[in-house]
Amino acid sequence: MKDFFKAEWTKLKTMTFAEKRWYIWNYYKLQIGGFLIAVFFIGSVINHVFINPPKDEFLYIAWLDIPALSSTLIEMGESLSIIVDDDQREWVLFTDYSATDNPQLNQARQTRFHAMVMSGSIDVFITTAEYAQGWANANFIQPLHEMLAQVDSPALEEAIDERLLTMTFTPEETYPPITDIMAVSLAGSPFMAYFGIHTDDIVMVLVGNANRFDRIILALEVFLNGA
Repeated sequence: MKDFFKAEWTKLKTMTFAEKRWYIWNYYKLQIGGFLIAVFFIGSVINHVFINPPKDEFLYIAWLDIPALSSTLIEMGESLSIIVDDDQREWVLFTDYSATDNPQLNQARQTRFHAMVMSGSIDVFITTAEYAQGWANANFIQPLHEMLAQVDSPALEEAIDERLLTMTFTPEETYPPITDIMAVSLAGSPFMAYFGIHTDDIVMVLVGNANRFDRIILALEVFLNGA
């Protein structure tokens, strides 16, 4: 290897600048390309991990079958930054999984939705009471008792109690039917109204494997009282 570099250096010393450029490019372009790709990859990893790491999801909210612009959902998530521990590292994410007129988009959304639910990434659904009933029948959501047990503010507990919705459902067609507290109504929510969301039939439900109840309670307080 030492002799190789010595021979190459001797050869280059006899060339003009243009000849050196032509020689290096024609004989070492693959190595140069590989080196640049490696530098770019390493730089991207360093930037992603150490300089500008992506924010963690403090709370993930699935938005289902309620008309809203994507830009509005982004603004809503930004407004909920008041509940996160570190807004430079964490964020609240609203993602729209509503059906559209595009079958391919619907298929992609449905696939992603089921994957996110199964992985435990989604915390709550915000949807209509009708769709919430369907999710209860499909065994996709859980009763609210465990979350309610963690509410430690009497005022918030009273506000939530006035909005609790009971549903009767038959998950996976089991009998007899089950009746339980499954949703919180967001009708009249000042937070939603601020963003122009029609609130008459909006409810919040917990995904079946959700467990970040303390964070959900913080978001619910904002929904009911405003940011």
